[in-house]
Amino acid sequence: MSRSNLVAIVVFLCIWGTSITSVSARTEKERESLRGLQGVGLVLVEELPSNLEKYGLTTGQLQSDLELRLRKAGIPVSSGKDFESAVNHLYVRITTHQDREINAVAIEITFKEPAKLMRNPSALAFATTWESNSVGVVGLSNVKSLREGVFQHVDEFIKDYLSVNPQKRSGLTKWRTMTTVASTPPI
Repeated sequence: MSRSNLVAIVVFLCIWGTSITSVSARTEKERESLRGLQGVGLVLVEELPSNLEKYGLTTGQLQSDLELRLRKAGIPVSSGKDFESAVNHLYVRITTHQDREINAVAIEITFKEPAKLMRNPSALAFATTWESNSVGVVGLSNVKSLREGVFQHVDEFIKDYLSVNPQKRSGLTKWRTMTTVASTPPI
C-alpha cells in the first residue's frame, strides 16, 4: 500500500472517529466457566496511558463506570478495593500507540480466578477463564469513545455470565432495559 493511501485511510478514521474491530472468539467452555459464580470480587483497571487521561478518559472513572454497569445488570461486585482480598477479578487493560492525531488501541478484558496447579495442588495461581479483546484506531478528539468499546466487552461478559446463571434473569431484563433506554434519543 502506498504512503498516500495509508495517509488517506488514517485521515478518514480520524474524521470518522473510532474504528475498533473485535477479535474475540469465546468458546462454550469459557461461558461455562462462569456457571455458579456468585459475582465479581474486584474490577481492576490497569493504569491508563497518560495520552488517554490527558484527553479525558481516567482510570478511576472507567473503573467506577464498569462496577456500576455490572451491578445494574444484577451481578454483585465486591465493594473492597483491596486486590489481595479479592477471590476473582475482571481485569481491563487498554494499550495505545500515539502517532500525531490518532491512537492505535488494543482493549483486553479478562476474568481471572484462583486455580490450583495439577502438577502441584498446593500452589495457587490466577487463571484466565474468560476473555474478550479488540484492536482499532481512535482519533484524539474522540478518545472518550473508548469507554464504549470497553463497555461492549463488559456487556459480552454480562451476557455470558447471565446465560449460565439463570437465577439472575431479572438482572438481564434490567440490563437490557437500561441499555435500550440509554440508547434511545429523547423525543
